Amino acid sequence: MRASVRDSQILRSVNPDDLVHYLVSHDWSEGPRTGRFGVTYNRQIEGSDFELLIPLTREIGDFSERISEILHTLEIVEKRSQIQILSDLTSVRADVVRIRRPDATDGTIPLEDGVSLINAALDMVLAAACATVTPRGYYPGKKPTAATDYLRKTRLGQSERGSYVMTVISPVPPRTNQDLVPGLNDPFERQVTRMLSTALSATIQASETALRRGNVESFRESVNQGVSANLLDGILGLMGPNRQSVGVSLTWSPEHPVVDEPQPTIIIEPDFVQVIEEASRVLKKSAQLPPVELMGVVIGLRRPEGVEQGRTTLIAFVDGKPRTVNVELGTHDYDVAITAHQTHHPVMCEGELVRLGRATILTNMTGFRLAPEPDQEPEDQDLLT
Repeated sequence: MRASVRDSQILRSVNPDDLVHYLVSHDWSEGPRTGRFGVTYNRQIEGSDFELLIPLTREIGDFSERISEILHTLEIVEKRSQIQILSDLTSVRADVVRIRRPDATDGTIPLEDGVSLINAALDMVLAAACATVTPRGYYPGKKPTAATDYLRKTRLGQSERGSYVMTVISPVPPRTNQDLVPGLNDPFERQVTRMLSTALSATIQASETALRRGNVESFRESVNQGVSANLLDGILGLMGPNRQSVGVSLTWSPEHPVVDEPQPTIIIEPDFVQVIEEASRVLKKSAQLPPVELMGVVIGLRRPEGVEQGRTTLIAFVDGKPRTVNVELGTHDYDVAITAHQTHHPVMCEGELVRLGRATILTNMTGFRLAPEPDQEPEDQDLLT
């Protein structure tokens, strides 16, 4: 038996414009008006005719009763609970991500588990936003600005019953004249939710392939589909400390219609936990970081006799933390490193950071030099002021 929404304040939260927008996007046809404050909408399904009387303003006295009747009819037509339909009505201009924990039979989960669930959902959605900007196997440290800006707009919705369902609300901007062809000019917000759906489906496929092959190479092959170590860690967090199954479904805002609606519900089973954990570890281990500029101090030099190239070890700050970085140097750069080591002078270098196990290596180096001397303070501080 499905629950009915009876709270008048909740019912009055429905925006009439959003309700009409929702009905039009679900193939309801506008019928005749009933006075100044109402309009009918009709739909035929499987030979049955349905009619809704839609109030056009909240100012009418029986507004809550009318919304209650509408929810009852939509429950029959859509074969969904009134709570889910109401959630979509109040977020009709947003994509809704639902994260379901089916193990919560009484509709609740432990408080500590709930906190972890929220953090994991944040990690998962942020990973999808990062992949929308640039697909990578791992996103350590600072994330792309577009991804963090998107996350600030995203909202945590009310939880829903049906085991335990957490909702993430991803608002989408209004459609413009350039968006007349569905899917052609999707805004960044819609691109993120589609990437999330694609990445989750790709994770399941990669997990099944990994179990057949006996290795996790399939996850590397899925990076361009949004799979990353961050996404995998988020999935594992959603599964909780006991690693129970979790389902993720998406409802798309009718503001931007979808052409080929992705898989509505994606379920990650406990059977995949071990390969997902291993894939996360491998993606982090082999991750190539974006080009960086480092300033560090030479603490080690090593060049075998008779070899022109040598290796130097630096202590440098990476993502705000001191880290040991190994750099392969040619003859000239190695001489610079010797001077820096003897004089305790910092060096500057640019390249790409690669993590191999516990080691961090700077590759594709584009420069290695002594750091400039600090600017001298002006003799006349008044001039500086």
